[in-house]
Amino acid sequence: MARRSGSRTPKPLIAAAAAVLAAAILPVGGASADLQSDIATQVQQFLDIGKVAVPPADCGPGSRPETGMQGDVPAADRASGRSTQGYSCNMSFVGGYAGHGAGITSTTYDHCSYTGSFFPGDLLGPAQGVQVIDASDPAHPVLSTTLTEPAMMAGTWESLKVNTARKLLVGTGVPFLEGTGYLSVYDISDCAHPRLLNPGPGTNLAMPLPITTTRAASPPTAAPIGPRVSRPVSSARSTSPIRRIRT
Repeated sequence: MARRSGSRTPKPLIAAAAAVLAAAILPVGGASADLQSDIATQVQQFLDIGKVAVPPADCGPGSRPETGMQGDVPAADRASGRSTQGYSCNMSFVGGYAGHGAGITSTTYDHCSYTGSFFPGDLLGPAQGVQVIDASDPAHPVLSTTLTEPAMMAGTWESLKVNTARKLLVGTGVPFLEGTGYLSVYDISDCAHPRLLNPGPGTNLAMPLPITTTRAASPPTAAPIGPRVSRPVSSARSTSPIRRIRT
């Protein structure tokens, strides 16, 4: 967005990458050498990206680009109040939904957005479960419905994913970074009105589910507070997802 000279990898990203790299290098119980090599390669690719300079953005009329480095809010902007006006480049505000608060992750499909919430705070406030926002009228997005199955109420974090090919929304309840088997699958053919396909708690409650990726499986380094295992969950049968293997 803003003009930028040279390249600099943000310190938080370096710290995060270093942590992941350390996890990859440390011995992992049951993990093969190939797996550790793959993780190390992915981390190195992440670090290499940070060495590539981003071309300056060409911001058109009406833009409000950063006055300094891209993604950085200078102290001078904070002192002058410039930062309160926001920053933009070749984009303009069309509409918004104030909502009732939410978590840090969301996913989208068609003209709908699915926004998770934090556990246990979501149980005490109006933003319970996963909020479904209908933006068919971009200028006036509205709350269509709220998903309140156990998995949706328990805090979905990064597990909330959409499979666009199959028109499915899947989320795992991970209130304490590792869940207890709660997993819900929705048909989002009508994106504003998801239809639950597997009523009840979801998978086997005796099977803990870490924070998940797009395949409802966690890589070994994604569950630092527990055993480093991967538990893929197959949703081939949308009405009854099952754990395939444990590695």
